Amino acid sequence: MCNNFGHHAVGCIIEKISGISYGEFLANRILKPLNMTWTFTEQPSRMDGNISVAYLAYHDLKLRGVPSRYISSDTVAFSAGGIRSCMWDLLVFYGSLLRAIATSTRIEELSINVKELRAIFDASIPLKASKALREQS
Repeated sequence: MCNNFGHHAVGCIIEKISGISYGEFLANRILKPLNMTWTFTEQPSRMDGNISVAYLAYHDLKLRGVPSRYISSDTVAFSAGGIRSCMWDLLVFYGSLLRAIATSTRIEELSINVKELRAIFDASIPLKASKALREQS
């Protein structure tokens, strides 16, 4: 069974230990230092049309736009899917992770299992043909 409970629990722990909200913690520790200006943990206030839209193929295989879900740091699913970002900010974030790995004198400082590095940064995406419409297993 796959669920987001673990991600939610980590967010709760971050809030409890840091004494600030999950969104503030991410902003102070990651987003602002990396200048990730188009990454949000709340519904963005500046919706200027430069936002990607989700699509879904219906039974006739035509694509239909799907409204964006309201998941953010102030909803129940905050740390289990409440971050919105853009491609540039994601490149900045992953670039900083790769630089940290490349320049770290001790891999233990990163708390990353060396055997898992290939899986973390592997570009392949496992795609399987689903047996039924909208099946995600």
